[in-house]
Amino acid sequence: GAFLNFDSGRDINSIDHRIILPGGRIKYLTETWRIFRDEDGAPFRAIGTCQDISERHAINEMLRDREARLARSQEIARIAERVASIGSAAVDFRTGEWEWSDETYRIYGVTRENFHPSAESLATLIHPNDRENLLSNLPAARRGVVPAPLEYRIRRPDGAERILRREATLVHDSDDTVIGVVGTVQDVTERRATEREKEMLQRQLRQSQRLEAVGQMTGGIAHDFNNLLTVILGNAETFERHLPKDTPLHELAEITRLAAERG
Repeated sequence: GAFLNFDSGRDINSIDHRIILPGGRIKYLTETWRIFRDEDGAPFRAIGTCQDISERHAINEMLRDREARLARSQEIARIAERVASIGSAAVDFRTGEWEWSDETYRIYGVTRENFHPSAESLATLIHPNDRENLLSNLPAARRGVVPAPLEYRIRRPDGAERILRREATLVHDSDDTVIGVVGTVQDVTERRATEREKEMLQRQLRQSQRLEAVGQMTGGIAHDFNNLLTVILGNAETFERHLPKDTPLHELAEITRLAAERG
């Protein structure tokens, strides 16, 4: 059936198709054929290769599916960013009071009734490895050092672990004295997960591209090898036709033909 798709005007034809094995299993194949012509240009022989690309096809399908899911996730993320609730927080160095917005309480998984924000209470929510890095910003801010954007991990009272991003700036009075810090806090857990998934997909895509390059290279080698064997096979058949059958040279020509056919 594959021959029906050949373009007789071309010397090389490539076909990708599926086959159904006993039991219903489907395989994906790629076939490349070279057409040989006689002196009048009429095709008289086709020699080619057949390669099983089922694994490559499955990988490509998986990557396309994951890329589609990633595209959907990115679209959802873009929509969410437009309506994202970003919590606000302020610390007054003059009174030592902390003020959180309702959204900040929600992000940390606490309520105004059961949690009073302070350096000490906040420390109980922050991951131990991130605690010093975050809280050390307060003494530095008192000295006039603007806090740099920072991401850190927390564990909510319900056990959920989240990644938060904090951005802040200093507040000065009329004498340019630092009197506090005002900033925002945002949950970026899903965004970081999407980025990790994207990195994983990119690694898988690069692996698939390497596999495809190897397949193309081996296909080219097979083509060249078949071209060489065709010359040997043709010459051996010519020798067999013209040499007497009872001579050693005819036997050598036959051996050469058989070896070329096996090749």
